Amino acid sequence: MNWACADGAGAAVYAEIVRAFGPEVVGPDGRLNRARLAEIAFQGGRLNELNAIVHPAVIAAAAPRMDHTLLAILAVAVVESALILKSSAMPAPAAKANRAG
Repeated sequence: MNWACADGAGAAVYAEIVRAFGPEVVGPDGRLNRARLAEIAFQGGRLNELNAIVHPAVIAAAAPRMDHTLLAILAVAVVESALILKSSAMPAPAAKANRAG
């Protein structure tokens, strides 16, 4: 499931990435050139800047689904993103699952 896609024309995250990193991160097809963006972010020492743009959007998109999942009795939710969980932007779940004693 693709919860948050920052890689598309018109998306708020896309626009913020282009504003912050410049038009050189946009490929000829209008999509983010992820290889160029990674080069700038990792080699240019701007990874924290990129994370500050992307992580809040991913968290905002995932949070409602995670809260809903916590309400389901037999559901398991897996978030594969150590950087996001490490981020101070990760909110605590709004609901907690009840455990049978």
